[in-house]
Amino acid sequence: MSENLALNASAGQNRTRAQNEIRTNLKRKQRTLHFRSAAIKALKRNIGSIRKKSEE
Repeated sequence: MSENLALNASAGQNRTRAQNEIRTNLKRKQRTLHFRSAAIKALKRNIGSIRKKSEE
């Protein structure tokens, strides 16, 4: 009986650990996506200003 309880407890810990890993991985991916889109926007802005300068 006590072995069963111990197995259930470790299974629950493994589940929460896995959920936490998934959550942190998602946060990391969202952060990199955010930075990537911000970098792309900045590059587009720079390209636009360079084009304007070259047209002048």
